Amino acid sequence: DPNAERDYRLNAIRLHDERRGTDPDYAGMLVQFGYNPAGLYPTVSVDGKPILCATCHASNALPTVGIAGVPPLITAIHSLHANVTDPSTGLLLDDSTNRSACYSCHPGSTTKCLRGAMGNAVAVDGSVAMQCQSCHGNMSKVGTSGREGWLDEPGCQSCHTGPATHNNGQIRYTDVFDVNGERRVAVDPLFATNPDTPLPGFSLYRFSAGHGDLKCEACHGSTHAIFPSSHLNDNLQSIALQGHAGTLVECVACHATQPNTVTGGPHGMHPVGQSWIGDHADAAEGSAQACRACHGTDYRGTVLSYSKADRSLNTEFGIRHFWPGFRIGCYNCHNGPTSEHANPNHPAVVQDALAESAGQAVSIPLVASDSDGNTLTLRVVSQPAHGTAGLAGRTATYFPETGYSGADAFTFAAWDGATDSNLGHVSITVSADLIFADGFEVP
Repeated sequence: DPNAERDYRLNAIRLHDERRGTDPDYAGMLVQFGYNPAGLYPTVSVDGKPILCATCHASNALPTVGIAGVPPLITAIHSLHANVTDPSTGLLLDDSTNRSACYSCHPGSTTKCLRGAMGNAVAVDGSVAMQCQSCHGNMSKVGTSGREGWLDEPGCQSCHTGPATHNNGQIRYTDVFDVNGERRVAVDPLFATNPDTPLPGFSLYRFSAGHGDLKCEACHGSTHAIFPSSHLNDNLQSIALQGHAGTLVECVACHATQPNTVTGGPHGMHPVGQSWIGDHADAAEGSAQACRACHGTDYRGTVLSYSKADRSLNTEFGIRHFWPGFRIGCYNCHNGPTSEHANPNHPAVVQDALAESAGQAVSIPLVASDSDGNTLTLRVVSQPAHGTAGLAGRTATYFPETGYSGADAFTFAAWDGATDSNLGHVSITVSADLIFADGFEVP
């Protein structure tokens, strides 16, 4: 067929006829569902009747039961294609460790369906930190016989294993599998999906609910577009409700007034913002141990206590600026959880930087200093919109996306062991020949 989209579909049903045509049971199945007994291809080309794969291959995504003895659609597709070689890489699809294997069929190369906080996570070397396989496993694992497609999926707790004081060794992981290749079982249910939801034995994020019986997706976003998303339209709801992108963390996004609580928020959270500056002292004096769950056993902050918004807050020690991603702990203002005095430590200072790229990776030296002589650890805070940034010591490497020309930027900061520095901005001018995704230059 000259229409490529139709041609591969016709090829699939002709393959069925070629492999099963001599089986007498095959003709009987065709008649059972009102198809031409001569085969699927005649059913389409002669009778003009479309074929629904899930008629024979059961799928939990559709109200069909399939045929006994015929593997479910998800098993048939993935177990077969696991042993197919990707012509662009020369690898079996089962051996691929990145999303390109999945994007050969699933939407994504253009639509970027995996576009949330996890899909956009970048490792320190600038590579993508999380792939489809990080949650679902390789092709053969997805196609394992007996697996219930659309239901047998990992839960949040396979990576988010608990607070700073009670977890599986890390607060969060970048894949769901333990050292034995099995889904990690969290020791703490703080971030867990609802058990037996939607069915006994299955626990899915998209059906789970939490604070105020709100669906988890209401605050965190949909499964493959967890807030904040790289697609601006995904962030519009968060921005409209609380004034900034990301997980809903501002109580007044839903409540008419700021609730007076210490642990009554989602996942045992307290309110955030200026009101908590005045309220947190009483809470800490009453039970400072509870603060460690998010702020760490050393009270210096963890990934759970990152600021989610750009805030300038008035404290008894003066105005403190917390940028998105700032690690909040007791040493940002006073000298630890039991001190009434200001921290004498001077935060590190980082400098903005400029760079140019001719469409290729470019190394960028980053400048950071600390007047107290503390050892500094740098990190990339926000990734560029049109590429990725890796970091080794004090040298960042910017990797532009193929074919992009224009302005790009990322941010970084330095940690001195007590508090974060100011936020450094790196601006990059990218000048490259425009290249299509297939590698051809724009004429």
